[in-house]
Amino acid sequence: MNKQIELLEQSKTNFIALDKAKQYLRVEHTHDDEMIQDMLEMVLVAAENYIGICIAQSSWKLTLYDNLPSLIKLSPGPIVKLEQFKLYRGNNEVSYLTNEHYILDKFAENLRLFKHYPIQKAEITYHTGYEKLPAPIKQGMLEHLAKLYDLRGGDQALPLAAKSLYQAYKRVRL
Repeated sequence: MNKQIELLEQSKTNFIALDKAKQYLRVEHTHDDEMIQDMLEMVLVAAENYIGICIAQSSWKLTLYDNLPSLIKLSPGPIVKLEQFKLYRGNNEVSYLTNEHYILDKFAENLRLFKHYPIQKAEITYHTGYEKLPAPIKQGMLEHLAKLYDLRGGDQALPLAAKSLYQAYKRVRL
């Protein structure tokens, strides 16, 4: 099975506003605003990489060719909404699957089809990410931000406190 995944759109949602970050860091001046904003972006990426899920809201398209397996791994997860499941068959026939044809597992990462569908191509469009960030992830990001700000140019590794807060959300990679 050949497949291709494409990021269609990623929101620029800033889960931690600059003024809240500065308040947490106890910064009252504006000299470091740009640097703090860049650090906020860095801690979001670091959190996503460590946890193994998509935190920022994003839209994706997965294209499958030739055979459609009964279990389809949608990544990055977790999936918050399956927008469209489009099948292309011979003779330019196009059809759509609805939630009557599949189930999304409890971890919102695997799509299980109820029956086999012979296809030439399938396109699955879906959305990932949080609308409201869970408090432990937000606090972990603030912990990491504080370390980055305090040790500018120094150790940029994820602090133990952030790892501990992220642990409940961490996905196992096989």
